[in-house]
Amino acid sequence: MRKQYLKNLPARHVDASSLSFRLKSTPVVAVQLCLSRGGELCVKDLLPRVEALLPKNIYVSLFDDCRKLPPRGLLLSALAYTCRGLLEGRTISRKPGLDLLLYLQGDRNIHVAVQRFSSGCGRRIGAVFFALGVEPEDLRQVVEGVLGSLGLQVEEQGENGSLDFYAEIAGVPGEKAIDHLRARMALEALEV
Repeated sequence: MRKQYLKNLPARHVDASSLSFRLKSTPVVAVQLCLSRGGELCVKDLLPRVEALLPKNIYVSLFDDCRKLPPRGLLLSALAYTCRGLLEGRTISRKPGLDLLLYLQGDRNIHVAVQRFSSGCGRRIGAVFFALGVEPEDLRQVVEGVLGSLGLQVEEQGENGSLDFYAEIAGVPGEKAIDHLRARMALEALEV
């Protein structure tokens, strides 16, 4: 598999992994990537280094396996709830990246979220960078800087086999997983 930095990716790949929408008239942008560095990466070691390089209003969630990156529809809902909490000052945790993971699993158990999504190590880890009040190109530049500073390379995600992973979290068949987890997210958002 050919490895490349974000700036060298074909526009269709970057656009396919990007999300952009408005929430309470504030732009929200995100990019979902599969990353590697030629050896094993451990989220617990990498996360503080990545967060230290991010400016205010840009956040990250890391996954210990690219196959845990959420399907687009699920990610969109989790981002909307996470960013709404940030805008209203009503978040579940102190870290927006962790809030995203909590919404993805549909409950507030921080220990389970960390164990489930980001406790391991792997050769290919997933990342969701997201920002409030930032233009898509500005987010791309920040992400590119972080990847360059840490020697991380973007790889093609390939077939996203995450639906089975999320169906297991939801405890329902794959075809019902996204709707079920979205309903759980809505209930979590009501309790914040």
